[in-house]
Order: sequence, then C-alpha cells, then structure tokens
Amino acid sequence: MVKHGQGKMEWSTGAEYEGEWFENMMHGQGKLIDPNQEIYEGRFDHDKATGLGKFLNTNGELYEGYFVDNKPHGIGK
Repeated sequence: MVKHGQGKMEWSTGAEYEGEWFENMMHGQGKLIDPNQEIYEGRFDHDKATGLGKFLNTNGELYEGYFVDNKPHGIGK
C-alpha cells in the first residue's frame, strides 16, 4: 500500500507523523514528533524538513524559520 495524501503514521519507536504524504514519503505540510518528544511542524520535502517550519526541543527551546535537509538554515528566531 502506497501512502499518498493526508494521513497519520505511528512507528514502533514512538515517533509519529501527521500530515501530507507522497509516494510513502512525508511531503507537504505536517507535524513530526520524534521518540524524544521533540516536535517539528512545517514543510517536508521527500521525508526531510525543508522550508518554513517550527522546531521545539525537549528543553522548551523553539526555533521558527527555514530548514534545509532537516537543519535550521538562514534567518530564524
């Protein structure tokens, strides 16, 4: 079964994603919660945080800005 469109996935690791899918990849707008409960909400491109988004770590620190290949990139706060 190919994941395509809007949906939710929960992995055995405790990670979960809710948002848009394209050919089994997180692609479009979505929210990913990793096993450590760190949260990324924003744009995905082929399973990677890319574009405008927000990342909240376990220390309560929030970064809002642009991401490229899962990393903050450029101007953000």
